[in-house]
Amino acid sequence: GFIIRAGEDLDLILASIHALSIHLDMICDLIVSEYKVDLFTFYLELLEEGIAKQKPYVKVTAAIERIIETVSENSPIDPAFARTRFAEYKELLPKQTAEGGKAVAGLDPTMHAKIKEALNGSLATILNYAELPADEQVAFTKLIRSYTASGDRSSSEDEVRLLRKNITAKFYEIYKKAFFKSVNDPNIPVEVKMFFYFGYMDNVLAGEDNAVFLYVLAQQITPDPKNMIFTFYDWLLQVYDNKKEPCVNEFNEDYTTYLHKRKMEKKITDAEEAEALRDGKRRVHYEFDNMFRSVNKMMSGHVTTFCPVFSDHELYKSLDSMLVKYGAVHSLLDKIRSIDFSLFYREMTYTAPEEGIQKEVIQVEVLPDVILMPGCGARGAMWQEITGKKRTSPARFALPIFLMEDMTKIMIRLCGEFRWELCRRIQGARWNDLGERSLTSDYCDYLDTYKRSKDLTPEAKEKIKSSYAKYRNSSKEMFVHDYLDYIQYEGAGSLRLNKLTRVILFTYCPFSKAIREHISTNQIYKEIVDKYNIKHAHVLHLSDLSMQKIQKGGHDVPELILKHRAFLEM
Repeated sequence: GFIIRAGEDLDLILASIHALSIHLDMICDLIVSEYKVDLFTFYLELLEEGIAKQKPYVKVTAAIERIIETVSENSPIDPAFARTRFAEYKELLPKQTAEGGKAVAGLDPTMHAKIKEALNGSLATILNYAELPADEQVAFTKLIRSYTASGDRSSSEDEVRLLRKNITAKFYEIYKKAFFKSVNDPNIPVEVKMFFYFGYMDNVLAGEDNAVFLYVLAQQITPDPKNMIFTFYDWLLQVYDNKKEPCVNEFNEDYTTYLHKRKMEKKITDAEEAEALRDGKRRVHYEFDNMFRSVNKMMSGHVTTFCPVFSDHELYKSLDSMLVKYGAVHSLLDKIRSIDFSLFYREMTYTAPEEGIQKEVIQVEVLPDVILMPGCGARGAMWQEITGKKRTSPARFALPIFLMEDMTKIMIRLCGEFRWELCRRIQGARWNDLGERSLTSDYCDYLDTYKRSKDLTPEAKEKIKSSYAKYRNSSKEMFVHDYLDYIQYEGAGSLRLNKLTRVILFTYCPFSKAIREHISTNQIYKEIVDKYNIKHAHVLHLSDLSMQKIQKGGHDVPELILKHRAFLEM
């Protein structure tokens, strides 16, 4: 009887799946179809008309790129067919961006042609610079040529998969060899800089016009004036010169811990450990073999078909529109900090008996290091929340230097992950213990008890349940999703969160003063803001008493205390 009933249920399920499949096929045909009677085609026609009549077409290209992103990520449409159709858009891009490309590059057609001609031997230039043996150069060149000639470079067929695997293994070896040679070379060839910054190796594989753009861009890249954003090549130089510590590996183990562990296992001596801590080459090797390989693959968004060499088949937008610029990253982080003002602040104990301060708990802001990985990608990574054991050390964020997705959402997500992981680090083993109140413990308790809450409607509870399942029952992923809504919508006065989530986020990630004053007019936020103001007034009073005590002792108030006071007034 059980088997018969189960069979009947399976019949119903299969019939439903079949109906959904037919419906999904119909929807896909409306978006991108073989017969070109679809949204994608209509938008292409609008774009052609806009270009021909010199009318604005930014909204049209934005719509086309949304279609491409959606189909590439979440649809059952055959990837090879989709790429063939999307190539029609790419063919229009030179017309669309020719003037913009020249403006950025500052090139006339003659210079453009000269650079294109000069880049014909770029692969040989890079391999010679890395001093790869002649037989290995021939073998690698053959791999690149075969990969370039393959009809579908993202194919899962064994031949193409093996090509990607062999190229990837050799790519990192070549990068490492070239990097160590470049350390003492004041005249690095431009093609090699393109390799370091973008993962570029061959002009045909990259697309000749793309290669020209990269050539000009490689000569224009300079260090970030705020010393906060680094290309991956510049980051390796910082690690090599002992200015920055290597990143943690996949097991969250930093370089110092890794060496200490090897010493405890009797694999190295005390002297070898001390030497390795200072040795630039060993530090770079650690960064290469751990962070670089892992993060580079993660950035791509296509883990199973990943290949680190820059290839034009991955591009669905113009390079200029995807380029991650220093100014854009700084502006975006400033915008997020203007909403969640305490985001990058850490608590520390300040002691200065000579200035009349025995012990003062203050907040200091520590902005993250942002590393731009070579190549194109669709994701970012919050790789580590602190450096080493020191809580006032910067976090490490990573972004592809050419980002295909919306940087605003990606950066807010990274900040949400940072909030969560930093709290976990500070709380240690008790990160989800409600006896030790914190962001993570309160949020985990909320996910454990929301079904019994009287403050939530049945609809709200059902929404939480479905969202929790969507994020694979991960409290961190669920929090990051809520944090995204909190920053993007709640901070602008548009209510998206339920009552319990809103209270938790406002308690541990309060809005800045201007936003608090604005949202306090809303009855839903008024009670939360009033409670915050009462508690905060007490904190300000204690700060005033502390500063008065320092001044009565005949001392000037130290700069760190003044900065802490400014933080309290935000």
